[in-house]
Amino acid sequence: MFIKCCIVFIFVFSLNLSAHVFSQSKLVTLDLKEVSVEKFVDAVKQQTGMKMMYNSGVVREAGQVSVQVKDKELSEVLDMVLKKVNLEYELYNDIILIRAKGEVPAGPKVLKGVVKDKSGAVLPGVTVVIKGTTLGVSTDIDGKYSITIPEDGKETVLMFTFVGMKPQEVRYAGQETLNVILRKWRKWKRWWSMVTLPGRRRALPVYPRPSPEMN
Repeated sequence: MFIKCCIVFIFVFSLNLSAHVFSQSKLVTLDLKEVSVEKFVDAVKQQTGMKMMYNSGVVREAGQVSVQVKDKELSEVLDMVLKKVNLEYELYNDIILIRAKGEVPAGPKVLKGVVKDKSGAVLPGVTVVIKGTTLGVSTDIDGKYSITIPEDGKETVLMFTFVGMKPQEVRYAGQETLNVILRKWRKWKRWWSMVTLPGRRRALPVYPRPSPEMN
């Protein structure tokens, strides 16, 4: 029993210590007047490097905010600004989740999967990005990826891109695994370049090069 109490105490102490370190290490200076919450969030993100996740619809309807602070702890600024528009936040590692006040937090979800081509070969280096954000990862040597999804993933769309392959967008539907097959662009052209060889001129193919139709 004594050991269990010690473990609980250490766990709670660690959480409090993490929150304290977070608030002390992130200071912001802002001078914003009557701006949208999205602009406020962008300003915070630029100064702190923190990743932000939120339901764009909820944040857009929250209204406008004003803030003027200098070298103030991030946690204090978030509390001060968000409570004015009935929003709150929660910290997960280096990600700040913003939601409507009182909303039951579902927490971020991790989506995993494998990306292959039509023949079944795995594709390492595929870029996987949450559309409309800068949050993204790349597939590893085995074509596998793992990406954190916002707590409200109803509007989440994943973009898969790879050189020579047709980009693909897939809407997240709450699943834990999402495997994707990318197909080659059909609009690729073989470009010919005249090369002068000893004693003759010869047209040699330069391949591949994307057609202007791909842009």
